[in-house]
Amino acid sequence: MMDDPFEGINEQEMTEPPKKTKKKKKSKSIQKAEKQVLDNIVQSTAPEPKDDTKERAAVIFSIKSYGKSARFKKLWKAEGVKFGDAALNKMSLDALKLKLESLDMLIANRHTSDFIDVLLKNGLSFAENIIDSRTKFKIGGLAEELFDNDNFLDTLERLKLKYSLPSVNIDPGLEIMMIVIQTAMMVHQTNTFRNSLTENLDSLDLDAELKQENTD
Repeated sequence: MMDDPFEGINEQEMTEPPKKTKKKKKSKSIQKAEKQVLDNIVQSTAPEPKDDTKERAAVIFSIKSYGKSARFKKLWKAEGVKFGDAALNKMSLDALKLKLESLDMLIANRHTSDFIDVLLKNGLSFAENIIDSRTKFKIGGLAEELFDNDNFLDTLERLKLKYSLPSVNIDPGLEIMMIVIQTAMMVHQTNTFRNSLTENLDSLDLDAELKQENTD
């Protein structure tokens, strides 16, 4: 007779599943203490808010300096720019920097369109003088003719609008150097024309004197 493999095993142990052990709930005081520890860790690792008081004050001072400029008062009025303390103090640092940059752009672009026209006209005049004096092509007066041509002026304006030329913000140091060069070219052309005219008048007077002497 074979031995019973289940001999000695309690039937209740075979039928009933093992009892689950219940986890003990943490007391409210422990939960509160753990939360306080986590909050302290988060606060210690979080970056401290940046103190931008000095930088804000410097930017606001620059903005108000623009506003106090007597030369640009009409420009600010025409553009509706406000420089009140209440409005500036409410603005963020990034907004203040953007306002300061926009003020500089307004000044830089005020005469940019005219500046480009004059620069182009002087460049054409310089080129036509060289070509007229050193080649067989007599194109003196080309710049004047072009700037009297409505089709040319319309196309030039389209060109400036397409490439946003009036909104180009040139460095003030570079711009003042370009203005000096441009003005020097204009003065040179004026003086050259005046000297040439004077020489021609002197030559005419001399011819008239020679003719008078010959008749006498």
